[in-house]
Amino acid sequence: MASKCSAAMWAVENAVSVVIANGLTGAPTITDIVAGKNIGTFFSLNPSTGPSVETQAHMCRLGGRALAALPAESRAAVITDLAELLVRERDAILNANTLDLEAAKGTLSEHNLARLQLSRDKLETLASGLRLIAESAHQTTNQVLRRMLIAEDMVLEQRTVPI
Repeated sequence: MASKCSAAMWAVENAVSVVIANGLTGAPTITDIVAGKNIGTFFSLNPSTGPSVETQAHMCRLGGRALAALPAESRAAVITDLAELLVRERDAILNANTLDLEAAKGTLSEHNLARLQLSRDKLETLASGLRLIAESAHQTTNQVLRRMLIAEDMVLEQRTVPI
């Protein structure tokens, strides 16, 4: 246990939050943590503000399910709105990114800081990618990838549900 705690402290000192949990329970531990289940011990230097990590993970999962359930046209509209929001709020996003990078200096390597630095070009690339996803939503949504007969009059299908 001492080595796990030492590894967790090293990660936290390098600005990475960590969960220490028993991975030998037979349960899908990582999946459970990402799903928002309160498993193990969470280590972080970030002060707890707003909803808990578990609540945020749960809200993300619910939001993803709601987005996946939308018709292709509605999903495309949401994704297009996100692209336009990135462009419209570009200055605020870049200012917040600058503040975040300043706060992270000394806790992250120069390489990691460079990777996290946003620019107008990066935001435009993200917006362009979102627009492409939105434009192809009607072609990539609800396509049957696999179909299997599991019982008489019972068919299991795997369908595409991007984003």
